[in-house]
Amino acid sequence: MHGMAPLSPHAAAGLLLFILLGLLLANLAETVLHRYHIFSIPGSGAIMCLGIATGFLVIWTNSAWEVELEFDEHM
Repeated sequence: MHGMAPLSPHAAAGLLLFILLGLLLANLAETVLHRYHIFSIPGSGAIMCLGIATGFLVIWTNSAWEVELEFDEHM
């Protein structure tokens, strides 16, 4: 992590909860699309829109998680 200080345990737990909530919402989106027979948008498209909205939310709130969620091309 390019010289960044690690997250505190409280912030790391919050980040983990945020990621798990995102996975839960993605599963819920797939279930709703399947249950109500919505074929105008595929499930993967709904999940991509959810990911984009989540990314904007993290950037908009100027969260400390933004540094942890950056794409690392060396990883």
